Amino acid sequence: MDSESRKATPQATQKATQADPRAEVVANILKQLDLDGNGKTSHKEALTCIAANMNSLSGLAREIEHAVRHIAHYADVIENYAVTNAALITAILEDKSRDKTLIVKDVLKVLK
Repeated sequence: MDSESRKATPQATQKATQADPRAEVVANILKQLDLDGNGKTSHKEALTCIAANMNSLSGLAREIEHAVRHIAHYADVIENYAVTNAALITAILEDKSRDKTLIVKDVLKVLK
């Protein structure tokens, strides 16, 4: 066996699986990476797969960044509404000149 390839034979897979349960997962990945079908996975084939995975991860990171920007915008909008509502409630509670029921009814009319 050369240093460029790893052969995943059923016997090797079974023996390795007994030692480490993750070995079967690794063996299955190696089989999937055997792009030329010669029974071996070269470093080039593995690196090609890793590069594709990195590209996919990069795309997902961009999507997450985009979503986070939207979430931050909506958080700002929610914060503005909360500040406005707090100011309205404070004004209602501090207004000594009118009946609180009438003030609340006026606010509800505006909100509808």
